[in-house]
Amino acid sequence: MADHPTYRRFRALCLALPETQVTMTWGAPHLRVGDKIFTGWSRWPDDDGWSFNVKLDKDQQAALVASDPRFAVAPYVGKHGWVAVAIKDGSEDWTEIAALVEEGYRNIAGPRRAALIGAGPATAVNAPAKEVAAKRPAANRVAAKKPAAKKPAAKKPAAKKPAKQLAPRKSVTKPAPRAAAPRARR
Repeated sequence: MADHPTYRRFRALCLALPETQVTMTWGAPHLRVGDKIFTGWSRWPDDDGWSFNVKLDKDQQAALVASDPRFAVAPYVGKHGWVAVAIKDGSEDWTEIAALVEEGYRNIAGPRRAALIGAGPATAVNAPAKEVAAKRPAANRVAAKKPAAKKPAAKKPAAKKPAKQLAPRKSVTKPAPRAAAPRARR
């Protein structure tokens, strides 16, 4: 699997994204950003080719699964928006694969890391696998902008309310038990 040319190109595409790494998880290669999985590589269920899983929002997941047989709800994690995407050797659309991988990366990475890849597609889309192993150059990264700090609004002093007057407590006494009336004999 690791020496398959399609996998090598897929892995290079993923490793071109910032702060990514490959780990062997559940017996298959998975790509992580930080400690979170954003895609995984495996055999397509019918063993006719390869597939990768990617996290999308649930609307995208539903639209892709309904419109194209290459897409299926991923096992175990499909309820969270994950999609399995079939890859047939020789018929890959690397532009589409790059867009899906980048979308999955953005959904998992968090805003700081997602801002590092900018608005364009991944750079590794059409490059051969050998040349893509390096991370994106710093010139292609977009620095995350910090929102301007807001000044705290001036607080008005709260008007003092007069203290509530409590009613005096009534003492609670238990009534004395009744004496039992003598029974009449019959």
